[in-house]
Parts: sequence; C-alpha cells; structure tokens
Amino acid sequence: MKNLTAKLTIFIFLVSGSFSLIASEVSNHQSRTVDGRFGTGCMQWIGDSSRDICYVSFYRIIATPERYDKKLIKLSGFLIKMFDQYIIFPSRDSYESGVDLDGIRVMNSDSVPKSLAQKASKGLFPVTVIGVFDAKYGGDGNSPLMLLGSLKDVEVVKYAPRVNSGESGNHLW
Repeated sequence: MKNLTAKLTIFIFLVSGSFSLIASEVSNHQSRTVDGRFGTGCMQWIGDSSRDICYVSFYRIIATPERYDKKLIKLSGFLIKMFDQYIIFPSRDSYESGVDLDGIRVMNSDSVPKSLAQKASKGLFPVTVIGVFDAKYGGDGNSPLMLLGSLKDVEVVKYAPRVNSGESGNHLW
C-alpha cells in the first residue's frame, strides 16, 4: 500500500509539473499579438527589430486610442487632403458622413509620396501608413477639424487597394 501511495504521489507531482511547464510555454508564446490585445506586446517590426509595431484596425483605435498612444502602428484607411492636411479615415462612409472624430492626421506631410499626394488632393485614396500614434492630438486650431489623433514620425505611406480573392497582392509592395 505504501508503495502504491509513493508511486501515486510521484505520478501526481510529475503531471502537475508538466501542466505548469505547458502553461508557462503557452504564456510565453502569447506574450505578443499583432495588435497588443489582452495586455500583450505587439510584434517585432521587420523594418527595425529593436522596435515593436502594432497592426491595428481603425475600430481598435477608435475604441481604445489610449492603448496605442506613442506606439508604432500600421493602419489602413482612406487618405484625403483637407485644409492643407493629410487625414486618414476608416472608410468612405466615415468621411462622407462628416464625422471628423474618426480621422487621423498624418503629421509629416513630406512622407506622403507625390503620386499619392496628388490623388489624395482629388479625393479619397486607399493607403497603409506606418507611424507613431498620438492619441492626445485633437487638432491644431488652424482648421475646423476635431480629430481622433495623429501619426507622427511616419515611416511608410503606401497605396493599398483592395486585393480580390485569388490575387496574391505581391505586386502592391
């Protein structure tokens, strides 16, 4: 009986240790997510491995802008030039509805390539932007726009058309 109890105790000890090791491994694996959800870190940026980048949708930025304040983000939306400022909106409907609070200003306008700048001056244009999000920016007082925030230290502004099913999209980057 003592022998059985000793074996059972060792078995329980080994099984509980295995579960602990597995839980630790899962926890380490989930310490980073693409958008920093559940308090995790964002992904390591390929452009500069010393920095993290959060791949976020406008919906996450609108819902919790403070979560991404001062973080490098990658964001897709529609760029337009308004009041001599480049503004990104989540959708055409958002822009057309006149809800400026959904817009994010691209602060360093020289980061917008000339070809995109010309198109954005004529109307909405789909783009992907990488820059540091400032959730405290609401406007500069020089225009009537009240915005969700701004993107500073912009690294990339690229044309981002919708890729249809069956297309690779490799030709876009």
